[in-house]
Amino acid sequence: MKKTAKVRKENKKLNNKGFTLAELLLATIILLFATQLIAESIQLASKSYITSLAKSEAQMISSTLSDFIRGELTTASDVIVGSGGEIDSFIDESGRLGGRCKFTVDEGMLALKATSGEEYFPVQGKKVNGTPVSNYVNDIEIDSFSATSDGKGKYDISFSLKRKGVELASSKFTVYSINKQPE
Repeated sequence: MKKTAKVRKENKKLNNKGFTLAELLLATIILLFATQLIAESIQLASKSYITSLAKSEAQMISSTLSDFIRGELTTASDVIVGSGGEIDSFIDESGRLGGRCKFTVDEGMLALKATSGEEYFPVQGKKVNGTPVSNYVNDIEIDSFSATSDGKGKYDISFSLKRKGVELASSKFTVYSINKQPE
């Protein structure tokens, strides 16, 4: 009998290689915290990437719109300036639409609109069946647009692009006409 108790005691010492319940619980808690930290880091990195991508896209749209406006106003003739200095309309010499045109903001997108009603969107192109080809990417839209003139061929332009109320890009520049304005 003494031998059997001694054998059991030795077997118990040999089989005591596992973890205790407390050790398992502690390891599980540490693993849960590490997983949560990794998940939140990935979420933060993803948000940051989406924001920087939207800013980059807004800057590309801003550059395209700036080039378009410069091209239109550089060659514009017979510019009509309102009492507050804003550009009411001009003769489109670029050949895009021809005739008397003005800049408008339609559904958050800048458009060149002819008196005939035809519109040209510099990022998307012309409307198809009365609908723009597409909106700007990622719900980016023009928040404010201002085009003023001194009446002598100098035009001050400013606009900003926003998405969900957050400004992503803005542009402010001056354009000089190559056509002499009437005195």
